[in-house]
Amino acid sequence: MSAYRLLLRLLLALVAAFVLVSGAGCRTPSFGPVDLSSPGWVNRTGQAIWRPDRTKPEIVGDLVLAFDNYGNGYLQFSKAFPLVSARISSEGWEIEFPPQNRRYAGPGNPPKRIGWMQLLRAWQGSPVVSPWRIVTRTEGSIAIENGKSGELIEAQF
Repeated sequence: MSAYRLLLRLLLALVAAFVLVSGAGCRTPSFGPVDLSSPGWVNRTGQAIWRPDRTKPEIVGDLVLAFDNYGNGYLQFSKAFPLVSARISSEGWEIEFPPQNRRYAGPGNPPKRIGWMQLLRAWQGSPVVSPWRIVTRTEGSIAIENGKSGELIEAQF
């Protein structure tokens, strides 16, 4: 590879990194630690089944859902260690996938493609957005499904 092409690639990579960092830094909410034992939080613990899409096997694990008096929500799905942690507030949303070392966050409503965020919204009483739909809802359980991808999340408390 010529030095010119290498320099051009390096310059493009730097520009792309700058755009990502400057764009991501704007208005991305900063969530501190969650203390679910503090006053105002209502916690539910149970089990969940997650099928990431119709071609993948189901994962069964423990689920914690919590909400406070201000509409903030917290979710953690785990098997011996956390697989998914999600938060939602009036400021924005955040979701982490610790096994993949991935974190996503943003202001406003969460992206509709993230099922765990839709589960939080549904449990709070907000409608899920298409292509998600509530399959089952009772006093102690809820199931949502993405009709497009086949992703399914069932929670029992």
